[in-house]
Amino acid sequence: MLAYLDRREPVKLGHLLLPQFSQLALSCSLEPFRLANTMLGREAYRWTAVSTDGNPVPASNGLPSPADIKAADAPPFDLLFVHASYEPERAMTQAALSYLRRQARFGTILAAVECGGLVLAKAGLLDGYQATCHWEMLESMAEAYPEILVKRDVFVFDRDRITVAGGAAAMDMALTLLAARHGHDLATTMAENFVLPGIRTPDAPQQFSAVQAVGNPRVARAITFMERNLDSALAVEAIAAEVGITQRALERLFERWLNTSPASYYRNLRLRRARALLQQTDLPAIEIALMTGFADAAHFSRAYKNTFGHPPTAERKVRG
Repeated sequence: MLAYLDRREPVKLGHLLLPQFSQLALSCSLEPFRLANTMLGREAYRWTAVSTDGNPVPASNGLPSPADIKAADAPPFDLLFVHASYEPERAMTQAALSYLRRQARFGTILAAVECGGLVLAKAGLLDGYQATCHWEMLESMAEAYPEILVKRDVFVFDRDRITVAGGAAAMDMALTLLAARHGHDLATTMAENFVLPGIRTPDAPQQFSAVQAVGNPRVARAITFMERNLDSALAVEAIAAEVGITQRALERLFERWLNTSPASYYRNLRLRRARALLQQTDLPAIEIALMTGFADAAHFSRAYKNTFGHPPTAERKVRG
């Protein structure tokens, strides 16, 4: 993380643009550092666009993005973002893979965005690391690279590697890095400048519902059953019975596919629903607690604070 980078400034950021990269992800991983410079009143961060041949690179929307420098001529960076999206295999050229391996030898922190993690994996630079990528490619990544611990998080920090699911998640990741280096207050103010509702944590889900991302039909059925019963606190045994397996079998499946327990997943679904109601309605907190399966206000408040870092009453103050 940037908190552990050398404190010299400006921090040198590179953006390796690979064919069909996402301009949304590029902007989301770059703009927070631009705003940080403005708010800090100094050039704390400096960035360079890199391509393998020095020529403009076509983004997934068809627009070409110019490069500042050819990869072979690029200096070592403190942090290098690797941008790839559609057809990531097109980005896995020998020139790109050799360049990334060279940057890794220099000690550069490598941050792969969207399908950039697949490019790092192909280069052998994620072996033994935890990593993520866009949800459409997660199963492919796990199957092709069993030496990687693939996670479904929106972004993952693991030592000198960062992987991001893509799109707007790149901004959550960048703001998290800036919070680590300059403090949470600055990052929160930046999020407000970008008109964001907040900064997602790494373990936030990539999708509004994980059902479509889960390859196991029993887990998918269990999640659907949970989502239809957010006003209850169903026992895990009852959820398992609904999908026709034992509680222990369901717990094993959730651990394998979602890296969590059914009870934790269900509680988080209910808490996210409660958070949305707090942000979007004027319903009393106790009523929201009962609507999301919590028996009393004290239990609801404790669970809410443990998950989001502040009590339900603070959510209303932020909104107001």
